[in-house]
Amino acid sequence: AEDPELLATFRAEVEDRLASLSAGLLQLENHPSPKQLVASLFRDAHTVKGSARMMGLQGVLDTAHAAEDLLGAIRDGRFQARRDLVDLLLATVDGISRSIPGVAAPIPGEHLAALIEALRGAIAGDDPVSVPRLAEPVPVAASAVVFPAPPPKQESEPQPTTAVIVQSITTPPSP
Repeated sequence: AEDPELLATFRAEVEDRLASLSAGLLQLENHPSPKQLVASLFRDAHTVKGSARMMGLQGVLDTAHAAEDLLGAIRDGRFQARRDLVDLLLATVDGISRSIPGVAAPIPGEHLAALIEALRGAIAGDDPVSVPRLAEPVPVAASAVVFPAPPPKQESEPQPTTAVIVQSITTPPSP
């Protein structure tokens, strides 16, 4: 994963496969012949898994493998393409996309682990499945921002003082 050219090729391939997966998953619930579509989605997940293996990205590899297993179960008729399964697979595509090297704000590995657990639960027959959500950062209100107190002034330095000079004004006596 240190070779920039190899990383660029990997990113391009995986991003194409993930875009294809997303588009196909969005069509899946209303597709007239979902077996063909699911077979294509399965191949996309398989390609992502193989690419992750070549790059040594274990978290992406495990997540893509679990997604591939669920797509295989749908393809083989063990499950219908239900909305909760599609939502889980879409969340998985997003998780993988945000885990490949070079993204601005990578997700924590715990999120991929939660996705894998949910995918395995779906394969085991969880109905409905719970879709792990990535915690959104909570914006901090301006009033909640704490600024550090300024350091205390050193007493060893003389402090300037303000002096008030009072001058009496006398008027000369009148002649």
